[in-house]
Amino acid sequence: MINTLTISNFAIIEHQRITFSGGYTAITGETGAGKSILIKALALAFGGRASTDVIRTGSREAIIKAEFALSEVQLETIRPLLNERGLADGDRFVVRRIISASGRSRIDVNDCPTRLSVLKELTAGLADVIGQHASHDLLESERHVSMLDSFAGTTAAARSIASRVTRLRALQREVGRLRESAAIRDARTRTLRNQLREIDMAGLAPGEDERLGQDLERLQHAEQLQETTKEAFYTLRESDASILDLLSSSINQLQRISHLDEALAVMVDSLSNAQVEIQETTRDLGRYSDGVSFSPEEIAELQERQILIDGLKAQHGGEEGRIEDVLESVSGLQEELDSLAWEDDRSDEAAAEADALQATVMIEAVNLSLTRQEAALRLATLVEAELTQLGMPACRFRVRFQHRGEDGALVAAVEEATAENLSSNGLDELEFLISPNPGEGFKSVARIASGGELSRTTLALKGALIATDPVGTYIFDEVDTGIGGGVAETVGRKLQGVGEARQVICITHLPQVASCSHQHLKVFKVVEDNRTFSAVRSLSRYERVDEVSRMLGGAEITAKTREHAEEMITRARLSPEQVVRTDGGELPLVWSGPTAVG
Repeated sequence: MINTLTISNFAIIEHQRITFSGGYTAITGETGAGKSILIKALALAFGGRASTDVIRTGSREAIIKAEFALSEVQLETIRPLLNERGLADGDRFVVRRIISASGRSRIDVNDCPTRLSVLKELTAGLADVIGQHASHDLLESERHVSMLDSFAGTTAAARSIASRVTRLRALQREVGRLRESAAIRDARTRTLRNQLREIDMAGLAPGEDERLGQDLERLQHAEQLQETTKEAFYTLRESDASILDLLSSSINQLQRISHLDEALAVMVDSLSNAQVEIQETTRDLGRYSDGVSFSPEEIAELQERQILIDGLKAQHGGEEGRIEDVLESVSGLQEELDSLAWEDDRSDEAAAEADALQATVMIEAVNLSLTRQEAALRLATLVEAELTQLGMPACRFRVRFQHRGEDGALVAAVEEATAENLSSNGLDELEFLISPNPGEGFKSVARIASGGELSRTTLALKGALIATDPVGTYIFDEVDTGIGGGVAETVGRKLQGVGEARQVICITHLPQVASCSHQHLKVFKVVEDNRTFSAVRSLSRYERVDEVSRMLGGAEITAKTREHAEEMITRARLSPEQVVRTDGGELPLVWSGPTAVG
């Protein structure tokens, strides 16, 4: 419920802090006093759109601050949202809106800035603002489903179906995506298999590409290698003046004189060792030269192998084009191939799961619809009874159910509806309809032209739903338009009765409606220094009598109107069974409801 509402520089209110009680609060005052300003301020606290027009003349900003006392049920709903957005502060829930003339408006929840969309999400379901110019749940056909489910006790079943439908649609999208990509998947599978087969058949070995390059270069220059090594062999050993012969002769000459100087002996030893190494190397050159062989076929074979390896490196070897990268790519290609195979299997699995889930949801949705339709008849009976008491005896209420078959065409019964039309509401498209007057057809509640009719229809509906409606606060404007006498007293009694279980705030012009309130607030104007101010006062019992007297008889309050007002307030404090007059016309002063504020 709303505990306090603080308003600063809003329209003609300079500063006002209003404390609301539980139960039913009536707001009265002369025309133009500013009663509707309170409704506008409350609407802003619940996420209504703001305009700079509401800023008091001469002020830079208007401020609306609402402090709430939430029930445990409301806290269970709102606390996760507050935690998720970093706005939680224990059980505290305070909304502040600053409407700035500069256009830099601000919204705070628990002193933390947030967005309008978040405020709307947080306050959804906390209150219904009902009036000719107010936006409220009764005008939103989407909310009619949840209202009926609350009444029918099918909320859990409806949520289960909504969850299953969400899962079903996800499965169907998955199947569609997998089937649409089947051709692409098949082509990719063939490509991957071919690539893996090519790598496997290539029989690659690490470093093979480097060795292959060296072998190919050697074979391509085999003739040059053979000729050069043969010529070197000939020069070193076979020519008439071969290097080995000349070296041998020089060593022999030096040996003959080496005894003359020890230094020469060392040099001779060095030359002898060199001679041995040259002889061995010369033999190796001879064998190498004799062993050099080549053929165009061998070169072609190596070139073909090199082309194969280069192609695999270009395709799988990464930026560096290494043969090791080609070998490492095999695991990735196989993983992709396995994933594609899984998707093929998943397509069939998801299709089977979707078919089974759809069959289950269809049965549940049909049963839910039948339960809703039975509950809708009971609800209509209750609402029409309430409307009769509220001065609308000819008004008829019904819940329209629509179901769709193939291609979205309307069908006569829910059993004929098709699965393609399943939604989060099951198979039902439902809306609350009324026929206010005889001869008029049924039309959507959202199309009610009269603010009074709309408010009374809402009051009737709330009366019928009071045991199951999760909304904690009802704010009524123009609920008494076009009524009077006994009907007005009935409306007041209804508001009082609803106030036993909910917080009710109602602007009224009728004394019968005001006298039934648990709390009575009066809005009045004050003019000071040529400035008009609107103020709000919580009335004492004596002040209530004066205000009801004014509403009964106008500006001049007489003893008779005060007596009448006193009787109305006393009468309103009694249950209908206790309103029994004695022969002397006295009323027993018995009160079983909440304690009146003031």
